[in-house]
Amino acid sequence: MLTKEVQKSSMSKQTDNKQFWQRWASCYGPLMQSSEPLYAAIAQQMQPHLTPEMNVLELACGSGQLSFRLSRLVRDWEATDFSPKMIAQAKLKPRGVGLHFSVQDATSLPYADETFDAVPGEIFEDRRNGPIDLRRQQA
Repeated sequence: MLTKEVQKSSMSKQTDNKQFWQRWASCYGPLMQSSEPLYAAIAQQMQPHLTPEMNVLELACGSGQLSFRLSRLVRDWEATDFSPKMIAQAKLKPRGVGLHFSVQDATSLPYADETFDAVPGEIFEDRRNGPIDLRRQQA
């Protein structure tokens, strides 16, 4: 019984979180313009780890603040978010042929193992060289 209660509570929190991002999607990009220096610093830390032959999966891409900046450096960049409205906002902007946006649940992805060479996030995972903690790199 306790397990079902924990699962229900977890699902409720996940639903609340998704609803929050759905509500904020249209203003998230403009709000993040003030964080442009932060995104530039994160991108600068990631660039040396990206190569033109890589396929990259980005989780929780929001409206694409890093996606647009970094996707030009790799073969294919799959940017995902669980908020359909965030993805819709990202798709409003012009993008290169290698950048794709899709609505995905990061806990249940449809991709086969070994599909991607790197998965950026707070900890950038490069399959060839191991994890790089971007939070430590910025400190």
